[in-house]
Amino acid sequence: MTNYIIAKRYARALLETGLESGQETLYGQQLGMIYDNFQQVPEIMQIFTNPAISRQERKDLWRNLLDRMNPDKIVRNFLLLLLDRKRLLYFDHIINYYNELLDEHQGIKRASVRSVEELDASAVKELTSRLEAMVGKKIILEVKGDPSLIGGMVAQIGDLVLDGSLKNELARLKDSLTRGD
Repeated sequence: MTNYIIAKRYARALLETGLESGQETLYGQQLGMIYDNFQQVPEIMQIFTNPAISRQERKDLWRNLLDRMNPDKIVRNFLLLLLDRKRLLYFDHIINYYNELLDEHQGIKRASVRSVEELDASAVKELTSRLEAMVGKKIILEVKGDPSLIGGMVAQIGDLVLDGSLKNELARLKDSLTRGD
């Protein structure tokens, strides 16, 4: 819970700054790029939390890395602030919440769909249109294959789950037969 509160505070502050300057999308892209680079070398984050390395050495290393990636001045200062305040541990939570806030601001909802087989482009387009009509927002759809569904598909938009899978139908039928409905 603490991670969420900390992430929310920092993400909201950066988004508000981005909205004021019209750079909110750029900030999100740069945070994502920097985070992706660090994910490729997980040991880097351990350096920034290691008490055996002096604060100044960590700061110098962080500045050196940021100089190589050349982010916007605001993003750079934001990331330096995270280091100073010992909040780099929450970097992934901050990015996730930043992206959620940005999507919300832009009227976007992210959805995932699982189906027995991969859907072709026209089916994805049709499904996206129907989901957009249902929620009244632009949908960014992630489609995955899931043979365990037996047939049909399962769509999830935030907390809303639409389960039209054969696996679910069979489970409901079994429950109905067991109860004697």
